[in-house]
Amino acid sequence: MDSEISITIASQDDLAFFLDTNCNALLDNRSLMKSLETANYTPELAPVVNYELAGLGFWFDGCTAKREISATTITGEEMGSPLPSELKSTALEYFILRFEQTTNLYLKTRYGLVLWNTSKPYKHIKYIQGALDGSLDALAKANCTDSGLNNCLELLWLSSAIATTIPHRKADVITAIRDRFTGSIPFEREGRNQLLHVITEQAKLFRPDATKVLIAARELYEENYKAENFLGCQHIAELAAPFAQGSNADVREWHYRRGQAYEGTAKRRLSDDSSLIAIKFYTQAAQAFQLAGNEEAEQRALQQAQDLKDKLRLGKVSAKLPDDLAQKLSLPLRQPSTNKFKR
Repeated sequence: MDSEISITIASQDDLAFFLDTNCNALLDNRSLMKSLETANYTPELAPVVNYELAGLGFWFDGCTAKREISATTITGEEMGSPLPSELKSTALEYFILRFEQTTNLYLKTRYGLVLWNTSKPYKHIKYIQGALDGSLDALAKANCTDSGLNNCLELLWLSSAIATTIPHRKADVITAIRDRFTGSIPFEREGRNQLLHVITEQAKLFRPDATKVLIAARELYEENYKAENFLGCQHIAELAAPFAQGSNADVREWHYRRGQAYEGTAKRRLSDDSSLIAIKFYTQAAQAFQLAGNEEAEQRALQQAQDLKDKLRLGKVSAKLPDDLAQKLSLPLRQPSTNKFKR
């Protein structure tokens, strides 16, 4: 679709055909909206074109529709473009018709969400059920590589949000997310990092699969560590730790891995003009190793931080450390105890 060329819409059927043919994403529909805004059509079609622009403009926080444009007054009043519940009945009746007739799965999903965010008599569970059906069906056909990855992640985020809202196809949603995270269905590493966020945010859905999830999280961590994506490693460990704890698994592993990630970041920052940043990350690594119960790793990180402090020649430098770590820095290094966590 070339958004620089103005299209001509001769009838409501023309509008439906154009939308069904050209909508290829759940949320990013800016080029589609631009084409509608610059289209040529008769005054009689203006209302339905505006309905479609309103429908395409909503964004969603989970299943909840948000205004396309919003602002808050000094008195705390929210203003902006309308919410679905503020649309006229003629617009909602139009969306019902489009929900029933569209052949486009992304639009089916969007119309269903819009109608779910209205009030009775227009709000009905069949609309959010249809939105979930459309989302899962679109996911099954979507290209989830390269530029298509974000669209697939949006579909998975939405599906998980709907599955925790209504009792509909919950097992299908769990399978779709779990199998992409564990690698049963190929999915890019960057996307799997994001899927762990989905899993931990909707943790109740995935508790029965906790062992599989944590094994896959461990493998994903190792992939990121090998690629020296230490920020990704930190993100994985921070998400996996509370999930492991809530699943009655040993959380110390994830504290240790978080410490590893901080150490990796610190080593990378050694080439900075100042070593202060590296000292910060080594200190954070020591705190994580302390939570892991690994005194040997904790002492190592503390020593690395101290060595860098000794090399600084910046005049007076102060750094705020937790009291327990500050005390340890002032004492000779002890031999590590034998009671420690090991990978």
